[in-house]
Amino acid sequence: MKTYHNLKQKMRAWFIHQLPPCEAIVEKISQSMEQKLTLRERIDLKLHLWICAWCHWYFNDLNLIRDAASSKTASDPYPVSGPTLSAAVRERIKRQLTGGN
Repeated sequence: MKTYHNLKQKMRAWFIHQLPPCEAIVEKISQSMEQKLTLRERIDLKLHLWICAWCHWYFNDLNLIRDAASSKTASDPYPVSGPTLSAAVRERIKRQLTGGN
């Protein structure tokens, strides 16, 4: 088992030195949200995400943000899932914020 662990660590270290650095991968992650990457870019991205936990977390977080932002519907641009303020309370807050008692 120790031999397997050592081999795995050496493979990861070799890949880290062969693949683009995290800064380049972060840029590729952003580009992948807007356009299709080349085959080489996709392979580099997947290998880097397999090795680097921080970039993997960043990728997952960006996907979560993108999915949450795109889940808004056209009919309800500001969906609220919890209790809302009554119209009277909203009006009172608005008056206080604008300085009109």
